[in-house]
Formats: sequence, structure tokens, C-alpha cells
Amino acid sequence: MTSRQQRSTFRRVLWVAAPVAMILFAAPVFLSAADAWQANFGPTEITVKSAGEYKMSDGRTAYFESFSPLELEPSMTAGYLISNGQVTFEDTEPALRPNPNAPPTYVRAEGTISALTWVEGKFGDVRMTGEFNTARDKAFSRQGLLARWDQGNNHYWFYVNFSTGQFGIVRSRFFGVLMADLDGSAGPIADFKNTKTYYLEFELRGAVAHGWVYEHGADGSRTLVGDTGDITDSDPFLAGVSGTLIELWEETPFIPLRGSFANITATPIVAEKTGERSK
Repeated sequence: MTSRQQRSTFRRVLWVAAPVAMILFAAPVFLSAADAWQANFGPTEITVKSAGEYKMSDGRTAYFESFSPLELEPSMTAGYLISNGQVTFEDTEPALRPNPNAPPTYVRAEGTISALTWVEGKFGDVRMTGEFNTARDKAFSRQGLLARWDQGNNHYWFYVNFSTGQFGIVRSRFFGVLMADLDGSAGPIADFKNTKTYYLEFELRGAVAHGWVYEHGADGSRTLVGDTGDITDSDPFLAGVSGTLIELWEETPFIPLRGSFANITATPIVAEKTGERSK
């Protein structure tokens, strides 16, 4: 079986009814215009089991969702731990198990396929930032910034693949199934280690996407270790909510999903000089 065929099989096993599930669980809160926000998770330790809401200090609500492949409903074995400004998602069970009667190679299990966090407010052109693998675990999932999600099938996702040491920008047209990297957006992260924290910056301006990866040192320093360059989407989706997405990687399918993040921001891009961006 070719790698393309394996990838297709992996997606079919996981996401047969994904769009229906995503629409059911996501309660749209589209505003006419969105102000910049920073996801301020307080110092008090709180656990959100499977799925839920968190009221931030600025009054906005962050929504947490997880999806199991058994019924494409929240995983009952997963939770979000909020502590000292950091969010750690962890499942105790895998989403897939080896199939002794292969093919297919996998059978569905009770763990999590993917975990989403999103904040109310709709953006068009947007600049997002955030830190991932802030727990400095030995990570294996894909983790990154979610932008222009219509709370159905369409979104952009700038991610770090902690199994392969690659970055890329996904353009989803069918959540969980048609989730291909935009051509030319993928590349290797310099001096990659899956125990490091990475700071991501992601911009969407019309049809053009651009992502930067920085190694985030323990002393707060940042070193550029990956840059997608300007990537043009020939069929852009132009508005949606922003947040984070953590997803199982197909080559490490039997490891329970885990990821962590902090300091997520989203800022609408207004008219500014070409090439000007946050530092």
C-alpha cells in the first residue's frame, strides 16, 4: 500500500461522519467584527473534562472540544488541565488500536482524534501567535494555530508536527478528511526536538497565508527555525473564528493524544505597510 493510500485509509477510519459532528458540537457565535484577543487562562487550576467552556478575564469565552472516533462525540477519557496560564490536553486512551484482522490496519478506540479550542469572534485577515508544547513533553501530535474556522468544514491550520519535525499550513475543505497542506507550505524545523516549546506566528491576508516557527527558549528568547514564505490559496475561505487544534498524527496512531499551549492571541489585520508585522 502506498503512503497516499495509507493516509486515505487512516482518514476514512477516523472521520466518516466528521462534518455532522463538528456542526452539532460547535455553537456558532459570529460577531459582525472581532476585536483583538489574548486567551488569558488564569493561575487557578481547573480541569475541563472532554468538552466545555472557560470564561476568561476579559469576558470572552473559550470553548474546548474533543472528538473520539467511536461516535465522533467528546472523548470520555480526555480532559483539559488549565493551570498557571497554560492549557494541557491529555487523553489516557488511544484513538486507534491495531487491527489483528487487517486490513484495515486500525480499529477505532475510545481515545481522542483531535482537540479544539476556539474563542468567539469572527476574523477575516488575522494575525495569530501562540506557544505549543509548553509542558515540554516528548510530543508526537500535530499542534498549532487554527484560523478562519467556519465551525463546519473550512479552516486554516498552521502546525508543528512533533513526530516528524515538520511544519505546514493545512487548508481544510472537509474536516478530518480533505485536510491537505497548501502547496509549498511544508518544511523542516531547524534543530528540531520534540521536547522543545515552539512559538508560532500565523498571518492570513486575503488569499495569502504565511507562518513562522520560533524556538522558544526557557529564558524567553526566540530563534527563527521555520518560515513558510507567502503561500497563496487558489480557493480561499475568507472568514471564521480562531483558536488551536491538536491532532493525532497518522504515523503514531496508537499513542494517546496530548498537547499543550499558552499565550494564544488573535489580532485583526488592518491597513498597514506591506511587510509590516508583529515582532
